[in-house]
Amino acid sequence: MDKSYSYGRQTVSQEDINAVVETLKSDWLTQGPAVSAFEKALCAKFGSKYASAVANGTAGLHLIGLGLGWEKAI
Repeated sequence: MDKSYSYGRQTVSQEDINAVVETLKSDWLTQGPAVSAFEKALCAKFGSKYASAVANGTAGLHLIGLGLGWEKAI
């Protein structure tokens, strides 16, 4: 990694704010072209064939567990 990120300190640029406002004003609040573009950007960055955006970190971790074949503990 070229840069470290602090968990408690965020950087929000004007470009970030503009992207959020543009999405809020669109017809696609939770799905649509912005999500698809994000998933494609992830594939390009990591050299993967597939990517899936999820609602939060917990959902992402759940999908990782399913992908690894984890099963419910007895």
